[in-house]
Amino acid sequence: MQVKPIFEENKELLENMNKLYNKYPDKFLGIKIEEIMAVSIVNKERSDKKSILWQINSVSYPAKLHNPYGWYVIVHKSDWDALTERTKVFLAMQILHGISPEEGKVNPFNYKDFGPMVRTFGADYLAKADLLPDLLQDSIDWKEEETLVTIKQSDNQDSQDNQEN
Repeated sequence: MQVKPIFEENKELLENMNKLYNKYPDKFLGIKIEEIMAVSIVNKERSDKKSILWQINSVSYPAKLHNPYGWYVIVHKSDWDALTERTKVFLAMQILHGISPEEGKVNPFNYKDFGPMVRTFGADYLAKADLLPDLLQDSIDWKEEETLVTIKQSDNQDSQDNQEN
């Protein structure tokens, strides 16, 4: 028989998300922080089959009519308690990247939506969070989406003409 999860509000995760949201408002345009609730599952461990430490459940209509929250962030208390303080902040930032500004939407866990984290801090940033800058104290130079350089046809033709001469 499967154990029914018992949930408790995760105030520390909420606090970290609020601090990050307030420090980096341009990164989270369109997200309403007051519509995010963070909870911990306190009575069971995360399955070994799940590699991601968190999940986001969106609240859709008609349930949204009677609920002030649009998203529930769920972590296991045992995972949360095992993290260092800095890793908890990085996890909160990762979670915020998972929330879409579109109502009721969750961003897929891919490079497109989580790219700024990977470009700025490198792969496996959660595993090395204690070696990285402090997201709450330090000034972060975010590496936003890379832009492709386009070559105008006339410039390309000039280059070809020069090579022939």
